[in-house]
Order: sequence, then structure tokens, then C-alpha cells
Amino acid sequence: MDNDPLADNVGGRMTTFFVPPTNGAYDFFLTGDDNATLYLSSDATEANLQPALQAQGITAFTTDVMYASGPLVANQPYYLQVLFQDAAGDSRAAVAVRPAGSATDPATLAPLSGSQIAWFVNPDAGAINFKSQPASVTTAANTHATFSVNAQSASGGLVFYQWQVNGVDIPGATRATYVTPLLTSGDNAKIYRVVVSANGASVPSSPATLTVSGSATPTVEPYIGVNFVGGGNGNSGASLGTTEVAGVVQQDHFNNVVGTTITDVPLNSASGATTPVTVTVDAAAGAGNGVGLASADSALLQGYIHNNNTPLILHLNNVPAGTYDLIIYSLGFNFQTTFEESLSLEGGGAYPTYVVQAQHAGNYTGSFVEMKSTSGTRDLGNYVVFHNISPAADGSLILTVTPENPGTPGINYLPPVNGLQLVNVLQTVVKPSIGLSRVGNSVTLSWGADATGFHFETTSALTPTTTWTAVPGTPNPITGAGSLTTTVPTTGTGFYRLTK
Repeated sequence: MDNDPLADNVGGRMTTFFVPPTNGAYDFFLTGDDNATLYLSSDATEANLQPALQAQGITAFTTDVMYASGPLVANQPYYLQVLFQDAAGDSRAAVAVRPAGSATDPATLAPLSGSQIAWFVNPDAGAINFKSQPASVTTAANTHATFSVNAQSASGGLVFYQWQVNGVDIPGATRATYVTPLLTSGDNAKIYRVVVSANGASVPSSPATLTVSGSATPTVEPYIGVNFVGGGNGNSGASLGTTEVAGVVQQDHFNNVVGTTITDVPLNSASGATTPVTVTVDAAAGAGNGVGLASADSALLQGYIHNNNTPLILHLNNVPAGTYDLIIYSLGFNFQTTFEESLSLEGGGAYPTYVVQAQHAGNYTGSFVEMKSTSGTRDLGNYVVFHNISPAADGSLILTVTPENPGTPGINYLPPVNGLQLVNVLQTVVKPSIGLSRVGNSVTLSWGADATGFHFETTSALTPTTTWTAVPGTPNPITGAGSLTTTVPTTGTGFYRLTK
């Protein structure tokens, strides 16, 4: 269980039942910012609550703040309560549990949720209405598959989701939309469904079958993703889990960057590995802009940073040499009239300046819309792509987002930047061919413009130690389409190749 009130000088109480899945003792862990106390009952009654743990400024589960219970009975509810208080900033208190003797690192435990907790509810309020069920998907290997559900509780209360594959819970898959990792042929015929819970009732959706056929050849590959979550009292809670897949170029392992001081923040890659790249930006932290958290994509667009109606300058530092696409996400509040802005980039070349109008939350329909305009009528959308860019000699890429709207009086949330992706552009393998035609003793060898940059070579024999030499009379390397006419030898053989 987790609580995230946004006000300063607050106190709160969280109550639930802990339901152990098996008989035995359990280790309890507590976090609290600023103060939190955990009380645990010996049964399902509040009267038997006893203090078990206290946390002060603890932000991660640790054995330094751990309570070892006595033997507990499987499926029997135990009354649990947390009292917490906070002076300033975000307020957080959370409880996690593991079986006694488990080697699981407490820092990796998720807060209590799902079947581990229970409460008294009106069973009539737990009815689930499925407005749409997950649909079966057919796709290729090296792609992602997306499954979605639209479900509501009869009482209009909160709805919770847990996706499963072949009947097993998928860790972290707790939004209305789930995107798989990159698929392989081994994922063919897997069955996906989601268990929807509301007010104590849990109902599984219809199953959806995944069919994986063939294989796709990607032209780009995600390198780094940044999700600006926001910070301070406006923290939107829109962090992305490690395995959550989001973005125009779908990837996981987004870097969740929180707060207003963003100076040389180190960034991990889309595989979770460390990189030399850091991000620096002077900005104010935004709050949730209202697009919701139904999918990882909407979470990416939910939090944002801005610069109070002045240019927002973002630095990517120590970017390795290479060819990239840079994707910038921009979507703001729906109470702002419009979000006209320009985006310009400094790096290893000259790039266009995009003159666009970012969507606000009321425009957002759950999908990405590209903005490409460089003049004239502004495209309305939520992302811009700088194609085929490279860093400057010092490894820097400098993005400037400039507000171009006088804005609404009293509202200073321009320009908004929700996140970014730095994407490797993969080099396409070119396989030019050699044409041959013969008239009498003359042979004409020809090649197309796709041979540009290749070397045209010949040899008289093919052996393990063959020596190839440049064909006399041809450019070396080839500079465009061309041909060569030669005389057929009266004896022996001749072999030709294009190579890089």
C-alpha cells in the first residue's frame, strides 16, 4: 500500500488487513518521510494493534527498519495500520512484506497490494463492467504487442489492473494498457488477460492470444529515454517502471527525472546499462497535466517541466559519436489557451527549427501525434523529431524550446517538455549487384548508384589466399552508376566483386 498526499504539514492514517498467502512468520518493512509508525494486530481486530516499526526519513525498504512477526495463518486477515506525518515536500509511507528467511533484497520489494491486502466492502459495489475486452494480436518478432482493456466499477470507484500471461501475474503490469517486451518466436501462442479489481471484487477479462509470425527488421534502436516526472509538491506520480514500455520508438528503462534542479543527471540506456550521457536543464517542475495514467505512454506525457514563459534550454552531455533521432515530447495543461512554441537544436550539424503548437490535455486522445511544421500554419501534436542528428565535437546536444504565445494572464507554464528519447539510427545494409552482358569477345560489367562507396575488385582465381586488386579504369571507390567494357580472356578465368 502506498500514499502520496501533496500538501505540507500533513498527517495521515492508512488501514488495511494483511492476508498472508502461506503459514509462517513474515518480515515487515516500513518507509516514512518524515515520520511513520506501523502497528500490527495479532488478529483481525483493531483492539489488538501493537506498535511494530517506526521510520524517520526512510525512503527505501531496508533491514535496518524491519519487524519479524510470529507465526501467521494463511488467508487469515491481520489488522494493519500506519500513522504518518510530514512537514514539507512529498509525503510518503509504504509497507512491504516478505516471508521470514527469504533472501529477497527488501529494496526490491513492492508495497503491499493485490491479494496481500483486504478490506470490508459492499459486494454490490464490486461489479465490473467491461466496455471493451483485450483483443488478440498478430505481429512479428522484434516488435512489441499492445493489449488494452476498458473497464469500470459499478459504483464509479477506483479500478485496479493486473495483467497476466498464461495465467501468471506480470510484475509491474498494472495499467489499463500493457505493452510486451520485444517479442521472439518463443512468445507465439501465449495467452494474455487482465484481472480487474474494484471494491474488493476481482474479475478476469476475456483471454487474448498473441501470434508471432516472421521477423521485423528495425531501422532505429532506442538508446536513452527520459521521463520528466515533475517534483516538489506538484509530483504527479507519473514515474515509469523499469519494464514499462513507452514512447514513439517503444522502449523500457526510461530515466525518471524528478525535481527542479537537473544538473548533470546520469542516464541509463534502454537496456538499463550505464552511459556517459547526462542531462542538464534549468526548469520549474510541473504537476500532472491531466492526461491520466492508463498507459505508459500517457504516464510519459503526464509529468513535465517548464520555464515560466521563458526559453527552456536542455543539454545532453557526453553523447557518443553517431547518428541519432531526437524525439521531444510536449503537452501541457488544458486550462492554458494554447502552447505555441519553437524548438531548435545545436549539435554536429545544421537542423531545422520546428514552429509548432503543442497539445493540451483536452486535445490528447491517447495517441502520439507528430508536429513537423517549420513555418506557416503550426501543426498541433505532442512530439517533434529531429532526424539524423549527431552531437557536436564535445559530445553535446543543446535543445532550446521557446514559448511563442503571450499566454493566459497569471498562468506561466510555458514551454512544457514531458520527456525525450535519443534513438540510434541503424545503418541500412546495401547490397549492390554487378550486371554483365556479352557481345562477341567483349564483356560489359555495370553497377548502379547503390554501389557508391564500394570498391570494384578482380582476381583470377578463388582460393583461401586469394588476392583481390582494383579493376583498372574504374573509380576506387565507386562514385556513382557506371560500367566497364573488357575483352574476354582467351584462357583462364576472371572474378569481380564490390566490397567495402
